[in-house]
Amino acid sequence: PKGKSPHRVVLSHPFFWSSRTGLRFLVTLGNYEYKELNNNTLGRELISAVHRAVAEKVQEPETWFTKVADFEQPVQYPTEEFHKNNPFFLLKFIRDKCVHMHDRAFDPAVRQALEKSPVFLLEFPHLVVYCWEALLKELEVIKAHMQYAPLREFFDRPFEPDSVRSAEERSLEWL
Repeated sequence: PKGKSPHRVVLSHPFFWSSRTGLRFLVTLGNYEYKELNNNTLGRELISAVHRAVAEKVQEPETWFTKVADFEQPVQYPTEEFHKNNPFFLLKFIRDKCVHMHDRAFDPAVRQALEKSPVFLLEFPHLVVYCWEALLKELEVIKAHMQYAPLREFFDRPFEPDSVRSAEERSLEWL
């Protein structure tokens, strides 16, 4: 991308991220509204990337929701039926689970499963990379518009602080 040296791009690639950073990236993406994103190139690139990552793991008649249904909170935080058919709403689902995980009404068994391992990253292994690469194409837009300010840190990470922690420390506290 213009204005960014190649080594900075390489060093900010999700390959160098911890699971925690990858999940935080997906939660950040889940904060954006589908309608707004669908009206611009950046959003359409992102939506396309999510569709691609989900398509690799889901065969019809399944949807993304089939893969994560065990984490649904039907009483407190139900996923709307029409969202279950649109891969983009996987980002909303991930965001909602992470944001509400410590709510009193959240099922303790689901919370424990989510805290135990990076289940969303394991279930959709290319989601983070595909989304990051799609947004990299639109880095100038991300830098120029305030509504994308939360995304900037994911493209200017010369060093991942978690990488200096021991593997044992990281495995005990991935989230």
